[in-house]
Amino acid sequence: MKTRTKLIDKASVKKVLGELTIDEKLNLVGEYSACHTLAIPDMDIPSLYLLDGATGVNGNQILLDYLSAPERADAVEETKKLFTRFTELAVLNEIDLDEAEKQYKEEPMMLNVIQHMKHFRPRGKEFLCFPSGINIGAAFDKTVARDIGEAIGQEMRASGVDICMGPNVDIIRDPLGGRGYEMYGEDPRLVADTAVEVIKGIQSAGTAACAKHFLANNQETNRNTADTHVSERVLREIYGRGFQDSVQRANVLTIMSAYNSINGKFSSYNGEILNDWLRKEWGFDGTVVCDWGAVKERKAEAIMAGMDMILCGPTDMTEVKKQLENGTFSIKDLDRSVERILNLILRIRDSRAGKEFIYKREEICEKMRRCIAAGSILLKNEGGGLPLKQSGRVTFYGKRSKKFMECGTGSTAVITGIHSNVFEACEKYRDVVISYEDMDNADVLVYTVTAPAGENADRADMDIEKEDRQRLPRVLKLAKEKGLKTVVLLNVAGPVDMRTWEKYADSILCIFIPGCMGGVAAADMLFGEAYPGGKLPVTFPKRLEDTPCYPNFPGEGNHVYYGEGIFVGYRSYEKRKVEVQYPFGYGLSYTKFEISCREKERIFRVLEEDTLDISVIVKNTGHCKGSEVVQIYASEENPHVLRPVKELVGFAKAELEPQEEQEISVQITKDAFRYFDADKKSWILPVGKFKLYVATSSAKEDIIAEIPLRIIGESAYKLNGNSRVSEVIKNKDAVQIVNKYTDGLLEKMEEGDLAMMLNDKLADFLGMVMISMVPDAVELNEILTSLSDELEAL
Repeated sequence: MKTRTKLIDKASVKKVLGELTIDEKLNLVGEYSACHTLAIPDMDIPSLYLLDGATGVNGNQILLDYLSAPERADAVEETKKLFTRFTELAVLNEIDLDEAEKQYKEEPMMLNVIQHMKHFRPRGKEFLCFPSGINIGAAFDKTVARDIGEAIGQEMRASGVDICMGPNVDIIRDPLGGRGYEMYGEDPRLVADTAVEVIKGIQSAGTAACAKHFLANNQETNRNTADTHVSERVLREIYGRGFQDSVQRANVLTIMSAYNSINGKFSSYNGEILNDWLRKEWGFDGTVVCDWGAVKERKAEAIMAGMDMILCGPTDMTEVKKQLENGTFSIKDLDRSVERILNLILRIRDSRAGKEFIYKREEICEKMRRCIAAGSILLKNEGGGLPLKQSGRVTFYGKRSKKFMECGTGSTAVITGIHSNVFEACEKYRDVVISYEDMDNADVLVYTVTAPAGENADRADMDIEKEDRQRLPRVLKLAKEKGLKTVVLLNVAGPVDMRTWEKYADSILCIFIPGCMGGVAAADMLFGEAYPGGKLPVTFPKRLEDTPCYPNFPGEGNHVYYGEGIFVGYRSYEKRKVEVQYPFGYGLSYTKFEISCREKERIFRVLEEDTLDISVIVKNTGHCKGSEVVQIYASEENPHVLRPVKELVGFAKAELEPQEEQEISVQITKDAFRYFDADKKSWILPVGKFKLYVATSSAKEDIIAEIPLRIIGESAYKLNGNSRVSEVIKNKDAVQIVNKYTDGLLEKMEEGDLAMMLNDKLADFLGMVMISMVPDAVELNEILTSLSDELEAL
């Protein structure tokens, strides 16, 4: 047999591609088993192992991969028996496998499974469960995001995983979204900046990241069939920005398409977003994979639309092979996808070359603890209830004090024997008397409540678990009557309704879904060994009925309408003047800060400069270490299109010792001011007057300073009938044209009357005031059209 070319470098790809058989190519694209691609040893093509997710290794998928492997085709009866015992098999993820071998020493088929599982244990240890996406977003800290990304990548690589199927770069559209806790927040700037750093961190460890789910995948209800009705502007400004930045700033190696349909076209078959946007516009040169089972039929159509790998395998590619043979599907399209897979293998290989890989478990756990604290939010702290004294008497309430919710269900589920809870973690403080549900012998009561969530189902309501809904306010009220300090620990997937109990809580600490180190980190924060440094990455509304998507979420039947448009999260609450429980970007500290800004007025010349740096001075005026997040919001004074009252354009975090002062710089890129003009079908970088708000949250009362800003550059808008009156009267030639067509209207108008019309579009203004002069509508329209054409010619 002729020796075939080996996959050595990029120069060898074309030769390798030419020597692969059709079946090998189909097996590469169709994925060989549930979680890995086909290995072709004689060509030095290894299998790629793809596994969920950005919260750690999903051991159940390893089991599925073992059971679905084509090489088990001769063990059909044994495989059936193992599937019937899947719950028993899943327990292997939580126990010592050496002990499991002793337990099953008389069962060869179980021993084979155990040996397979051992192969993927990171250095023989149990898998770690990492903080969820919402925890990372809440840190508002790019360094923390990079560090935790690197830790995730190291865990994956030590477990034999090549592609981490994460992070989730979607936007939290509604509090009830089942997978909102996987996402980084409701704001596209926060999501993009966080995702970029997490991806860079994952890929620095030699593991490929996979940004998902592309595009507008914001609910679990009917997620496989739902048609998302949404405008192009909203897709690009809100839901696409995180993905675009993942490509252009983080060089993400893979992207996963979503299940849902967008305006009648399913994402996995949507050539406009997979080819036109992703590859041609944004320059993505990596590999596109579909969500598990999203491509069942019409596989050739998906490949032609830009799909490279069809998950999960083994995938029946018989129909695609027939289409190749009868000429209805081109080998060029198949080769294009295979070439991208081969290049992905090389890129992963190159990222690992020449670097010694050392799995440092203790360092990873320490990064997790720091991330949890950095992303925990102190929502309330009346009377300085937190941190607790390390010599007091504390009683814990709620079953979740002894059993934290550490991860969501589905893809993010990490089954492991490594756990922590706040009750046991607090026992290490030897001078503290710890009890469980005994307030008679306590000074402080800490009640842990949970609001679970996960894949395949949206949250039923915006509330905590049912058993605690009535009990929590009753217990807190009784504790207050007895003179105890009360603390509520929110171990939640997202916002919860607090109206019945918030007034009885002295302190509220939100830790979201923190992973296996959550209990340890929570105990450290309660007793001041660590401090909560997070800000809310999602608004906590008072009522579900106040939310932007209500009642559009989750839609009707298989249709969901994004009727709120660009007004997602705080953008909507502020525009509608709806009072919220806690605003986006909000979070207290154990210490106090003074923030000042010397900036008086700024000019941003966008033709010459790419970034604008805003200097802010932050001083810790308290008695303990802490951090503050400086947030910059921007507001355009006279926008051409409908825009939010203000939107986040940059942020930076300062960590300071007591009495320490630091000058920090918040860098704002010029694309932060962009918006998508639906009429022009293009991105617009506006010029003109803005206001920058230096703030500690999106709330009006948390604004520290206002900075006038003028953006100088080339206007995308020529003067015409759609121009504002204020723009037209600044141009002498334009004023002459208007006066020519209107018998000197601008000269005759009183200054006060004209001032009232400055923000109106010229055509609307003239149409209103000229109707009495030219009562014939057709003639008036001809005049306005000619006037507009002459203005554009200036």
